Amino acid sequence: MAYSTGTLAKGCFGKVYRVKYKGTWAAMKKVPQQLIERKDLERECEVYNKASHPNIVKLLGNITLEEGKWIIPLEFIFGEDLETTIFQASKSKIQMTATNKAFIVTGMCEGLLHLHRNDIVHQDLKPENIMVEHGTCRAVIIDLGLAKFFRHGLNSAIDMGNEAYSAPEVLRRGSQRSQRSDVWAMGKIIAELYARVRLHTPTVNPAKIKETLQGQPYCETVSRMVETDPFRRATMEGVIDEIRKAGEAANGKSAPVKKDLKPTSTDDAPRKSSPSPIHRPVNPPVKNPLGANSDPPSFNKARDPSPFNRDRFAPSPRWEPTPRPEMMRQPLRPQPRPTGSPFTKLSEDRNRRQPMFPPGRTNVPPTIEQLKQKYKAARDLPNSLPKTGKLQMRRVEKNNGKIETWEQTVETEGGIIMRYKDVKVED
Repeated sequence: MAYSTGTLAKGCFGKVYRVKYKGTWAAMKKVPQQLIERKDLERECEVYNKASHPNIVKLLGNITLEEGKWIIPLEFIFGEDLETTIFQASKSKIQMTATNKAFIVTGMCEGLLHLHRNDIVHQDLKPENIMVEHGTCRAVIIDLGLAKFFRHGLNSAIDMGNEAYSAPEVLRRGSQRSQRSDVWAMGKIIAELYARVRLHTPTVNPAKIKETLQGQPYCETVSRMVETDPFRRATMEGVIDEIRKAGEAANGKSAPVKKDLKPTSTDDAPRKSSPSPIHRPVNPPVKNPLGANSDPPSFNKARDPSPFNRDRFAPSPRWEPTPRPEMMRQPLRPQPRPTGSPFTKLSEDRNRRQPMFPPGRTNVPPTIEQLKQKYKAARDLPNSLPKTGKLQMRRVEKNNGKIETWEQTVETEGGIIMRYKDVKVED
């Protein structure tokens, strides 16, 4: 496999190269074997397979091990990252018209909604991790290496996102990242896209957004997305209809506009002076005879699902999810045999001597709101619990540099919380 001499991106987990892969261009991610464990790689592979969507980067094939490095073939986006589009206008190939901005916002929100519907938390949303395709303005969420599954409070990865786009509960209380923190980060990105300024994270709140985006299309929507209290914050399901309507309204005014791009030569080797670390050469511009109420270029509804098409998730004969690639089995390094009992032990009970009912009301079980006020760990419980049954959830905490796993158990009967436990699990 011949890699190009230029590097698209560098990070703490490896590098990304532009390379030919099975007849097409791919963004080939190379990660040293010692920097990532197999279980994390298998989780990343599963995330990519469950996240098959036009606004999420695709995994093109099997993850393999070559010369001590994991090789991850990803979809190559011929465009630029949103960081360049927003904050480096002189280098950007995207013209920031009302139509293009609305199209980008709708696309990245559709991608995030699809992740959340599949119980996936991105953890690291920021303009650098959203690509914008030249010519079509298709927004694509990339870099799912830190993404995790989040089912009923059970995490499949440790929290590791950036601080610049971290929600208040993550910065102040050290709460685990969740769909709520993803929504907060997306709200800040949308605000920066329209304001064309970088917002200071501690100042981002509904009042600041209304001041910054006064008169802009998504002002009220973004204000609800950046609520300081995560339990009052809007979800992607709650705001997606407003975002779609605003996008359709902008699309009805004019077709997407792109800057004049000079046709490239037939040799599609990467340019040396790329405007972005993840930039790709641009194809020759295609004349767009579309009218005012038409779709953006290359987003034909019958062929490619558009973020403005409400039937985009309906079955299409020409668009199907990419088949799930399997991890190629490689010999694992010898692991020390675990000592002690093979069964899970509950070593500590935080609430062993704490009463279940509020003082003075021993005959009245607590509500979910009272439970969250009383116990800090209970704040991540879902607002809706089963009327009768037992709900068990796990979470991961970092305490004095050590990773601890805690298990919460809530037992309900007839819609009333009868028991609540929060215990540390030792393997």
